[in-house]
Amino acid sequence: MDGGGAFNSGGDGGGGGAKPPCITSMVVEGSVEGQRNYLARRTVLEMLKDRGYTVSDLELTLSLSDFLSAYGHKPDLDRLRICASLRSNPSKKILVIFCGTDEIRKQNMAGMLNQIANKESLHRVMLILQSKMNYHARNLADEYSVKVETFHITDLLANITKHVLMPKYEILTVGEKQKLLKEVQCRRQAGENSYSSFTQLQLADEKIVDCSSFTQLQWQMKKLWTMPRMLENDAISKYYGLEKGQVVKVTHNGAFTDSLVSYRCVT
Repeated sequence: MDGGGAFNSGGDGGGGGAKPPCITSMVVEGSVEGQRNYLARRTVLEMLKDRGYTVSDLELTLSLSDFLSAYGHKPDLDRLRICASLRSNPSKKILVIFCGTDEIRKQNMAGMLNQIANKESLHRVMLILQSKMNYHARNLADEYSVKVETFHITDLLANITKHVLMPKYEILTVGEKQKLLKEVQCRRQAGENSYSSFTQLQLADEKIVDCSSFTQLQWQMKKLWTMPRMLENDAISKYYGLEKGQVVKVTHNGAFTDSLVSYRCVT
């Protein structure tokens, strides 16, 4: 009959015992925005380093407390900007801009892009969004003089490439790509002597063969020989800034299996 009382006494830890602290109490007051910007900026720095840009180790290893001390709990987004140069070609630079919480419209995008200084030294611009970007703003970004990449800040709170189950990705150079195509061609020619007239291989949507003399059977075989694909908007493609036609070597290292290597073409 006094079940309600029994329920209440259980709710307060039974006889007035202290309740375990809520996980939200472990977050420093007013620092949610700061922590989110800290995690996103750290992932961006790791991304740039993996792409071959020069990134300071001091910034990569910056702790949350040091970040909050330097930038505050509600950072000035202009201070979070990053400009980095390619190690292989320092004249090529990327500018990373952290955007506010308002929806990105065409007028906002135009103002943001027009305020960029030294545009001639940039070959990419990366926008970190905290809200939606409408159709007209996206079109304006696509028409900009250099490639404009966009990431939502919530997609950068963790580095997806550091997951324990994530395979190893290596981007092939132009020379390595051509060497791979020749190796694949030779192996398949050895198994199909009757069609040894193939001189090159079709790589996804990148047409590098003269197909005018193909028979119907050869066309079918060519389609089967097309390399597996990875979409340009795939999370891994976006992380490494890959473009159509590039080839990625994927190495799976399982705990109970031997190393498995495969290749993907970005389309």
